[in-house]
Amino acid sequence: MTKLREYKLRPSCFTRHTPEYEQVYEYVKSFLKGIGVTQTEHFGSTAVPGLGGKSIIDIMIITKDIRRMVVKLEEIGFTEKPYENIPNEKPLRVAEIDYHGNFFQVHAHIVNPKSDYHLKNILFRDNLRKSEVLRTQYEKIKKQAIRLNKVTPIEYNDFKSDFIKRVTNSKCQTTIVQLHTTYDERKHNK
Repeated sequence: MTKLREYKLRPSCFTRHTPEYEQVYEYVKSFLKGIGVTQTEHFGSTAVPGLGGKSIIDIMIITKDIRRMVVKLEEIGFTEKPYENIPNEKPLRVAEIDYHGNFFQVHAHIVNPKSDYHLKNILFRDNLRKSEVLRTQYEKIKKQAIRLNKVTPIEYNDFKSDFIKRVTNSKCQTTIVQLHTTYDERKHNK
């Protein structure tokens, strides 16, 4: 039986990537199928082999009925706290999940299919997966944020935001149409 516990906000710290992150994602994805989740994407640093980060498993739950999904997540133990005042159009629910005796922080981002948030995050993840140069640059920025004591979630994310915008905007105009097509093809081939 899957065990969830209350999410505890921790200062940002840097940890090396481990292949276990993908296993944890698959475990959480399987668990979420039990409440009717049919479409997910693993994104963020744990979704990029070789990229260190905060060890948070970011999962995008793609659904047309965001409110219903929020309720379902809350019924099984995900909470809004400590991240309150997240925009209603892309709510975030969090929990810590037990995977073989270790608890992992999970951020469940609930988004509409093909929304800007959905597609830009997939574009960013895919660009990092393809480019060692981008991974190295991004990792340096994350380490620098920690060294400069930018450890609250807002400070840490703000420190990285210019880099993320550059990576997604530089290719966004030509790639967003391709992403729509690729996403549709992947969805129908499952």
